[in-house]
Amino acid sequence: DSEKAAAATQKAVGEARTFIVQKIADAKKYSHGAADACTKELTALQKELDASATQLAAMKKDTADRKRKTQMQASSGKLEKVEAALQKLVADMATLADDKLSEISAEDAQTACEQISGAESDAQAAVSGAGKFLAARNQEAKSLAEAQRAPMMAELSKLQARLTQAQVELAKLRSEEHTSELQSP
Repeated sequence: DSEKAAAATQKAVGEARTFIVQKIADAKKYSHGAADACTKELTALQKELDASATQLAAMKKDTADRKRKTQMQASSGKLEKVEAALQKLVADMATLADDKLSEISAEDAQTACEQISGAESDAQAAVSGAGKFLAARNQEAKSLAEAQRAPMMAELSKLQARLTQAQVELAKLRSEEHTSELQSP
C-alpha cells in the first residue's frame, strides 16, 4: 500500500534529518579542517535528503488526489446503482398499473408483487449504502486543506442532492405501491 510506504519513508526521512543534524553538531568538535570537510559532506547529504523529502511530499499529494478521485467516482457509481434500482422498481410497478390489473391473473399479480417487494428492498439497500458512503466521504473532506476541501465538498453536495432526490422518489413509489395494494381486490 503506497500510503504505508509513504509513512515509513517519511519516518526514515525524519530520522535521517535528526541523524545529520546531530552529526553536524558533533563535527564542530573536530579540528577546523576536519570539521569543515565533514560539515560540507553532511550538508550535501542534507540537501539530497531535502530533495527526497520534496519528492516524497509530491508523491503523497498525488496519491491522495488519486484516492479522492477514485472515491468520488465510487460515490457517483453508488448513486448510479440507486437510480438504476429505482428505475427497476418503477418498471416492476408498471406491471400492476391500474389499466393492466384486469388483464393479469392472480398468480401473475402475486409474482409481480413479489418482484416489486424485492425491487423496493434493493432500492432501499442501495439508498442506505450510498448514504453511508457519502457520509464517510464527507467526513474525509472535512479533514482536508481548504483548497482541496472546497471542490470535493461541492461535488459531494451535488451527489447528496441526487441521493435526496432518490430518497424522495423511493418514498413516493412506496406510497403509490401501498395505495395500489389497498385498492387491489
